[in-house]
Amino acid sequence: MNEKFFDLPKKKQNAIINGAMHVFAKYEYKKATTEEIAKEAGVSKALLFHYFGNKKELYLFLYDYAIQKSYEQKKELKNKKDNDFFNKIIDAQNCKVKILLEHPDIMMFLTKVYFEENEEVKGVVKEAFKNSAVEAKTDFFKDVDLTKFKDDISPKEVLNIVFWMAEGFMKDKRLEANKTVDLLKLNDEYLKYLKILRKAFYKEEYL
Repeated sequence: MNEKFFDLPKKKQNAIINGAMHVFAKYEYKKATTEEIAKEAGVSKALLFHYFGNKKELYLFLYDYAIQKSYEQKKELKNKKDNDFFNKIIDAQNCKVKILLEHPDIMMFLTKVYFEENEEVKGVVKEAFKNSAVEAKTDFFKDVDLTKFKDDISPKEVLNIVFWMAEGFMKDKRLEANKTVDLLKLNDEYLKYLKILRKAFYKEEYL
């Protein structure tokens, strides 16, 4: 890519990034057109190609950018000293919302990338995704306090339940909101469900 892209004002950079992410989150790689990306980004197709030589280059830039945002989130979380299982999840959720407020389609884009089957791009990202997922779960349990759970509860299974709940919650709310989403309001509601899980799985003395 053309490094001069980063000389653009941040607002212009985000307009291009968000426009491209929106289109790639909406379509599979082959069906996403640079015409629609340029339209969503509010720039000409020629200018898009000036900064990103072709669609593949833009796609891989967005992937690297999204992963970098994830690493920044991890770094922020590592600086927190709280080792409570649910507090760590809440901190991660709040960090995720901060990213979504800046880039609304970033999570959907990464999901689309994960399931992409186009040979032109899938080989570049599949292995990176696999390593990232394993690393994330390993890092989460490194310093978490597991003594607060009831004796017959598996923390790893609870973490799976949290992931499944988050996925189902967002699918339900996306339909309900008809694409008009108040992220902060949704986040507050989601955190209430985490409190219910804490009450269900923690020993009485830790509630």
